[in-house]
Amino acid sequence: MKITESAKEVIMNILEANGAAALTMFTQSSCCGNSLGFEMVGVIEEEQPEMIDGVPVFMDDETKAWTGEVTIDADGGKLTLINPNSGCAGCGGGCH
Repeated sequence: MKITESAKEVIMNILEANGAAALTMFTQSSCCGNSLGFEMVGVIEEEQPEMIDGVPVFMDDETKAWTGEVTIDADGGKLTLINPNSGCAGCGGGCH
């Protein structure tokens, strides 16, 4: 996974504004297979977040495997996921 500098700025601002210390990323089922979900969390003493391009992130092994080629970018202050392996043609308008 890659997090661009512009996405890092948006994420870190969101974390700070909400008093959160890290993101938790997880996979969830959708009409096109898996999609990526996010939650803002505090740090759990027993666990250390992984630093991805300067952003503290918790994720399980399944999510790590699924996000291998995903890039999180920002455009106009909104986060965008870029997944070169996504096949969303049958999802009623594509994926964002």
